[in-house]
Amino acid sequence: MHEMPGQEADEVRELLEFDPRRPRHDEHGFRVRGRGLHAEEVLQWLRGQEINFDQLDTIVLLDVSAQFSGTVPVARLLLAATDQRMTELRMEPLLSLPPNADDKEVFELFDKYNLRMLTVIDKENRPMAPSPWMMWFHIC
Repeated sequence: MHEMPGQEADEVRELLEFDPRRPRHDEHGFRVRGRGLHAEEVLQWLRGQEINFDQLDTIVLLDVSAQFSGTVPVARLLLAATDQRMTELRMEPLLSLPPNADDKEVFELFDKYNLRMLTVIDKENRPMAPSPWMMWFHIC
Protein backbone atom coordinates (compact mmCIF):
# COMPACT_ATOMS: atom_id res chain seq x y z
CA MET A 1 0.00 0.00 0.00
CA HIS A 2 3.00 2.27 0.40
CA GLU A 3 3.16 2.50 -3.40
CA MET A 4 -0.45 3.68 -3.74
CA PRO A 5 -1.49 7.35 -3.79
CA GLY A 6 -2.68 8.68 -0.42
CA GLN A 7 -6.44 8.57 -0.94
CA GLU A 8 -6.40 5.11 -2.56
CA ALA A 9 -4.21 3.71 0.23
CA ASP A 10 -6.58 5.19 2.82
CA GLU A 11 -9.56 3.54 1.13
CA VAL A 12 -7.83 0.14 1.07
CA ARG A 13 -6.88 0.51 4.74
CA GLU A 14 -10.52 1.30 5.55
CA LEU A 15 -11.64 -1.84 3.73
CA LEU A 16 -9.17 -3.92 5.73
CA GLU A 17 -10.42 -2.61 9.07
CA PHE A 18 -13.23 -5.11 9.43
CA ASP A 19 -14.75 -6.11 12.70
CA PRO A 20 -16.30 -9.56 12.14
CA ARG A 21 -18.78 -8.81 14.93
CA ARG A 22 -20.14 -5.81 13.01
CA PRO A 23 -23.57 -6.58 11.56
CA ARG A 24 -23.85 -7.07 7.84
CA HIS A 25 -25.73 -4.39 5.92
CA ASP A 26 -28.10 -6.63 4.04
CA GLU A 27 -30.95 -4.18 4.50
CA HIS A 28 -29.88 -2.94 1.07
CA GLY A 29 -30.12 -6.41 -0.47
CA PHE A 30 -32.47 -7.43 -3.24
CA ARG A 31 -33.74 -10.96 -2.87
CA VAL A 32 -35.01 -12.95 -5.83
CA ARG A 33 -35.98 -16.59 -6.04
CA GLY A 34 -34.89 -18.47 -9.11
CA ARG A 35 -32.01 -18.02 -11.50
CA GLY A 36 -33.63 -15.48 -13.80
CA LEU A 37 -32.55 -12.14 -12.35
CA HIS A 38 -32.13 -9.81 -15.32
CA ALA A 39 -30.32 -6.51 -15.69
CA GLU A 40 -33.53 -4.51 -16.07
CA GLU A 41 -34.94 -5.89 -12.81
CA VAL A 42 -31.85 -4.74 -10.94
CA LEU A 43 -31.94 -1.30 -12.59
CA GLN A 44 -35.61 -0.86 -11.72
CA TRP A 45 -34.96 -1.82 -8.10
CA LEU A 46 -31.97 0.55 -7.88
CA ARG A 47 -34.02 3.46 -9.26
CA GLY A 48 -36.37 3.09 -6.31
CA GLN A 49 -33.63 3.25 -3.67
CA GLU A 50 -32.53 6.29 -1.73
CA ILE A 51 -28.77 5.85 -1.88
CA ASN A 52 -25.82 7.92 -3.00
CA PHE A 53 -25.29 6.53 -6.50
CA ASP A 54 -21.94 8.32 -6.74
CA GLN A 55 -20.64 5.71 -4.31
CA LEU A 56 -22.18 2.68 -6.05
CA ASP A 57 -19.55 1.12 -8.25
CA THR A 58 -20.09 -2.62 -8.09
CA ILE A 59 -22.96 -5.01 -7.43
CA VAL A 60 -22.16 -8.05 -5.26
CA LEU A 61 -24.01 -11.22 -6.23
CA LEU A 62 -24.99 -13.90 -3.72
CA ASP A 63 -26.30 -17.40 -4.21
CA VAL A 64 -29.31 -18.90 -2.44
CA SER A 65 -27.16 -19.58 0.65
CA ALA A 66 -26.04 -15.93 0.75
CA GLN A 67 -22.56 -16.97 -0.32
CA PHE A 68 -20.43 -14.80 -2.57
CA SER A 69 -21.17 -15.58 -6.20
CA GLY A 70 -19.47 -12.74 -8.04
CA THR A 71 -19.46 -9.04 -8.81
CA VAL A 72 -20.93 -6.93 -11.59
CA PRO A 73 -19.55 -3.46 -12.28
CA VAL A 74 -22.33 -0.90 -12.61
CA ALA A 75 -20.99 0.04 -16.07
CA ARG A 76 -21.65 -3.51 -17.31
CA LEU A 77 -25.13 -3.37 -15.82
CA LEU A 78 -25.91 -0.08 -17.58
CA LEU A 79 -24.72 -1.38 -20.96
CA ALA A 80 -26.37 -4.80 -20.71
CA ALA A 81 -29.40 -5.84 -22.68
CA THR A 82 -32.54 -5.58 -20.54
CA ASP A 83 -33.04 -9.36 -20.62
CA GLN A 84 -29.41 -10.24 -19.91
CA ARG A 85 -28.95 -12.27 -16.75
CA MET A 86 -26.80 -10.94 -13.95
CA THR A 87 -24.85 -14.20 -13.92
CA GLU A 88 -23.74 -13.42 -17.49
CA LEU A 89 -22.40 -10.02 -16.42
CA ARG A 90 -20.15 -11.30 -13.62
CA MET A 91 -16.49 -10.38 -13.60
CA GLU A 92 -13.99 -13.15 -14.19
CA PRO A 93 -12.01 -14.37 -12.40
CA LEU A 94 -14.00 -14.47 -9.19
CA LEU A 95 -11.95 -12.43 -6.72
CA SER A 96 -12.32 -12.04 -2.97
CA LEU A 97 -10.22 -11.85 0.18
CA PRO A 98 -10.50 -13.03 3.77
CA PRO A 99 -10.64 -10.28 6.41
CA ASN A 100 -7.11 -11.12 7.58
CA ALA A 101 -5.45 -10.67 4.16
CA ASP A 102 -2.14 -8.87 4.30
CA ASP A 103 -1.57 -5.47 2.71
CA LYS A 104 0.69 -6.88 -0.01
CA GLU A 105 -1.91 -9.39 -1.18
CA VAL A 106 -4.59 -6.70 -1.30
CA PHE A 107 -2.39 -4.30 -3.23
CA GLU A 108 -1.34 -6.98 -5.72
CA LEU A 109 -4.96 -7.88 -6.51
CA PHE A 110 -6.02 -4.25 -6.92
CA ASP A 111 -3.01 -3.58 -9.13
CA LYS A 112 -3.14 -6.77 -11.23
CA TYR A 113 -6.85 -6.56 -12.02
CA ASN A 114 -7.24 -2.75 -11.93
CA LEU A 115 -9.96 -3.10 -9.30
CA ARG A 116 -12.08 -0.37 -7.78
CA MET A 117 -13.48 -2.66 -5.07
CA LEU A 118 -12.80 -6.11 -3.70
CA THR A 119 -15.21 -8.27 -1.75
CA VAL A 120 -14.09 -9.41 1.69
CA ILE A 121 -15.62 -12.75 2.64
CA ASP A 122 -15.90 -14.62 5.92
CA LYS A 123 -15.13 -18.30 6.54
CA GLU A 124 -18.53 -19.26 5.15
CA ASN A 125 -17.84 -17.42 1.86
CA ARG A 126 -20.31 -14.67 2.77
CA PRO A 127 -19.51 -11.01 2.05
CA MET A 128 -18.66 -8.74 4.92
CA ALA A 129 -20.06 -5.34 3.96
CA PRO A 130 -17.72 -2.46 4.75
CA SER A 131 -20.33 0.19 4.06
CA PRO A 132 -24.08 0.68 3.95
CA TRP A 133 -24.08 1.40 0.21
CA MET A 134 -22.86 -2.06 -0.81
CA MET A 135 -25.61 -3.70 -2.85
CA TRP A 136 -26.17 -7.42 -2.51
CA PHE A 137 -28.34 -9.33 -4.93
CA HIS A 138 -29.48 -12.90 -4.41
CA ILE A 139 -29.41 -14.36 -7.91
CA CYS A 140 -30.43 -17.97 -7.48
